[in-house]
Amino acid sequence: MEFLTLFTDLSSGHQSLGLIANITAIDWLFLAQQVQDAKVLDQIQTAFNNFIQSGQAWAMAFGIVFGYIFRVFTGPS
Repeated sequence: MEFLTLFTDLSSGHQSLGLIANITAIDWLFLAQQVQDAKVLDQIQTAFNNFIQSGQAWAMAFGIVFGYIFRVFTGPS
């Protein structure tokens, strides 16, 4: 709460900065949760390998290429 007060005081009365400070307040209890499975890098590696092996990488590449071509031909001249 002290940070919000300090941030509002630093804003020199600008209401928009005070509003931003209230919106961006973080619930620290939510961030302090216990992790059940700490093998995050293994999970990322498994997901990436599945992404490559299932052909989704090729689908994404074709989508980017064809989307760009479509944008070039349909965009304003």
